[in-house]
Amino acid sequence: MTSFADEACLEELIAALSGPRGLTSGSDDRTLCGGSVELRSRPLGGRAVCAAITVNGVLWVFIDPDKPDVLAQARDMLIEWRGWSRPSEPPEASA
Repeated sequence: MTSFADEACLEELIAALSGPRGLTSGSDDRTLCGGSVELRSRPLGGRAVCAAITVNGVLWVFIDPDKPDVLAQARDMLIEWRGWSRPSEPPEASA
């Protein structure tokens, strides 16, 4: 599992999105998880509120701080992604 998918890193990213300090467009870019995650504030076109992509093992998360509820929506996106990224539990051995 890559480092941005581990529990501690996702918790750090979710905490950054949940913190009391708001992100402003283009002025509050953050590097998290020892460089495994880049959090960027940028205007996103149309109705896009947030987006994420991996490039060369780095998770890039983009948010548009001018859109309503952006931090909550980005946090929810990552929480949902975390549920999908966890490895499935091995089936229990039958007796």
